[in-house]
Amino acid sequence: MVGSPQADAQQTHVVLPEPRQGGSGRPTTHDRPVVRDPEDKSDPVELLLDITFVALLNQASSLLFLDSSPAGILNALSVLLVALLFWQMTAAATGIVPVNGVMRALYLAKTGAFLLMAASVRQAFTRDSGGTGMPWLFAAATTVAGVCSVVMWVYLGSRDRRWRGNASLLVGFAVVMTACVWAAELGPARLASRWLLVGYGVSMALCSNTALPFPRRFGIGSRVRLWAINGARAYRERYTTSYVVGCCLCLQLLEVLGDNAWDNEAMPISALVLVAVALNVSLMMYWLYEPLIDPARRAVDPRNPEMSQTRKVAHSLGDVYGHLLMFAGLVLTAGALRAVFTELVDSHGSAFGPAAGTETLLELFGGIAMCLLGQALFSWFTLWRLDLLRLGAVGGMLALVPLLGGAPVLLAVLLLPPAVGVVYLLDRWRRRGVKSTVDRVKRRIWVQRTERDHQVSGFELFFDFMAAFAFAQVTNIVLRNPSVSGVLHAGLILGSIYGCWLTYCWAANNARADRGTLRQFHVIALFGLILLSLTLPGAFTHTGLNRRVLLFLCAYLVIRLASAAALYCLFGRAVTRRALVIIGFGSAATVCIAVAVQLGGSAGVTLWAVAVGCEIVAIAASASGMHVRAPAHLAERFAFLVVLGLDMSLSGVCERFAGARIGVVHVALIAAALLVCTLMWWLYFDTLVHYAEHQLDRTDAKSRPHRRFVHTHYNGLHLVILAGMVSFGFGLRFIAEHTTTEHTGPLGPDLTPLTAASLTVGLTGYLVGITMMWSLLRRPTVFPWLVAAAVLAVTPVLIGRPAIEGLAVLIGVAGLPVLAHALTPGIRGHRHSARQVSQHAG
Repeated sequence: MVGSPQADAQQTHVVLPEPRQGGSGRPTTHDRPVVRDPEDKSDPVELLLDITFVALLNQASSLLFLDSSPAGILNALSVLLVALLFWQMTAAATGIVPVNGVMRALYLAKTGAFLLMAASVRQAFTRDSGGTGMPWLFAAATTVAGVCSVVMWVYLGSRDRRWRGNASLLVGFAVVMTACVWAAELGPARLASRWLLVGYGVSMALCSNTALPFPRRFGIGSRVRLWAINGARAYRERYTTSYVVGCCLCLQLLEVLGDNAWDNEAMPISALVLVAVALNVSLMMYWLYEPLIDPARRAVDPRNPEMSQTRKVAHSLGDVYGHLLMFAGLVLTAGALRAVFTELVDSHGSAFGPAAGTETLLELFGGIAMCLLGQALFSWFTLWRLDLLRLGAVGGMLALVPLLGGAPVLLAVLLLPPAVGVVYLLDRWRRRGVKSTVDRVKRRIWVQRTERDHQVSGFELFFDFMAAFAFAQVTNIVLRNPSVSGVLHAGLILGSIYGCWLTYCWAANNARADRGTLRQFHVIALFGLILLSLTLPGAFTHTGLNRRVLLFLCAYLVIRLASAAALYCLFGRAVTRRALVIIGFGSAATVCIAVAVQLGGSAGVTLWAVAVGCEIVAIAASASGMHVRAPAHLAERFAFLVVLGLDMSLSGVCERFAGARIGVVHVALIAAALLVCTLMWWLYFDTLVHYAEHQLDRTDAKSRPHRRFVHTHYNGLHLVILAGMVSFGFGLRFIAEHTTTEHTGPLGPDLTPLTAASLTVGLTGYLVGITMMWSLLRRPTVFPWLVAAAVLAVTPVLIGRPAIEGLAVLIGVAGLPVLAHALTPGIRGHRHSARQVSQHAG
């Protein structure tokens, strides 16, 4: 959801009417504010914060995994409320003004605060079971998040004086919430959640008043006539992205399964059943939310004259409280699924597990009921009608709790998809009844072609997030086998997963991925990706064919065959030969991997290389012949993949720190990782993405230069920068894991040759990929090549040095020259011209 040249070409920032007269009788600068355009897309830095916010919710659900008692539920919900309140405060602010340099800096600072909160949330609420090196870290990180929010709204009030009343209330909220967090942190552990709930209640009372039109004499509340969110599209995309990634919380048990269960060959088949249940529930909960997105966007659009002030204010309140219930329900369900997984693994005597407890059933079905209740509340204020279907489903879910008491836990879990599926089918039947005849005909079409202005759907974001999870599991291969063979396996598997994702990305650019038969192929591929992610951590740690390797091969074959079927579904008999090539070479790659694992040694490495060659042929057969139908859609998918890759590097560190004794070294490592990832983010998203999309949009889609540019810039070079991010993320995870398991000095563990090489090679690969992209755009430069060479040259210097010192050297070698080069007058003029090209494209 990156700003595109098409959106910028149509963008004329809204200048609101009725300016107040200054002392000279002329409108003042602050009285004619430049606000965010309703068609602006979400900025990449907003998406990075949104994904980090959901990572914090993931750590909140882990509190339920550790303690499913009422006290544990209260702790998890209180953390959720604090994080959600600060996130919603930021979402509202960036829906009003454009995202510029100041706002991006505040966003990155708040991302770092959320990372620290995620790393310290477990220790903050389990102080009695071991303590922590920095008992105030969670409160300090929350304070930083509050300060960022305050500065953001003060800056917003300085840009537009009509919002100063709202800013004053929100400053009061931040002070109250921060004080309550410190009271919860420094007070008795049994009162921590109560303090947070009190702070949330007072703060929400203040926040709710910001949407109400107060008289001018009070000086508080909204002074904006016909109050509405200016950036309606960006505001709605932020909630949609967060909800999509929040649905994936139900699949976060894959981390527990991948890290622990696959070490044991006696893994029960019930765990795979649980994963299938989590996937089905996650998809249906998104599909129930999807029909509410467009009406909600139209409701807050300031250009909608039919919406009264009362309905817009009501929608704002329904947005806040409805999503509060949705996120709370997703967190409860995710925690319950994790607890059920542990019970299934520990119960070796029964295939269906032990008897389901009341607490587990309440979290499982009560979480779904709470999410449906949030959707009903959101639908009520958005569509202005009471949703009796979802309200009835809430009662039905709660009624299942006493009925299933004492039943085997796996049986209770198996009843969850049918229960949610009935609600989804009834909702679909109800919506189909009010569709027009034209819409009904479109729904019968197997493939619905995309238009030039096609946008990325939430279902595609769901698919991309699971692909990013598979990319993150590649680093676990090297963590379990830190050798040259482990690096080779990781690189080859990374190419295979990227090729599978690439095929579906191109297919979704030519036809709607969330409609018709192509959606079914995406669901099949999703299950294959999940199975692939499960088997990756332990599939190649031993020689010989075992159950994990066979499951990996089956998952890979399912993805590859589904991609061939999707291609045939898109273009029919005209691509029969290409589909057969994909099937043949995909099967050959599967056979080569199986034989390579069985043989091992140099012969195995050779066969792995042959398998990658077969995969390259299959990818080329999939992508060749496809034309770019929606340029903005294609650029946005690749940009979102880069955002997810950066988040993998940051969130991977926090996941390794969860449950550890947090100290100064952990905070310093998170800060260093954030600085390097900020540099990587800036190199890609500052101007490069705008130039590339402009080049993609202005050339003929069927010309040979266009195809050469697309396949080189997007298909090829994005693999290079993705490999660089994965390599750098592995180095950070390796350091984080050794920091939590070893007694290290104040600057962290010493860098091994493998860790130092992964950091420098990863950053060098990323810089080389960015530089080659600029060269392909006919704007070559020598400076980044020199920086990349300098980064690679310091590899011997980093070996044996402490981790924090090594990261500081990398920041100095790569970051400072790049920033100094970027601040020169010539480069500033180049950036200004790039933005002018983006704004006047088309």
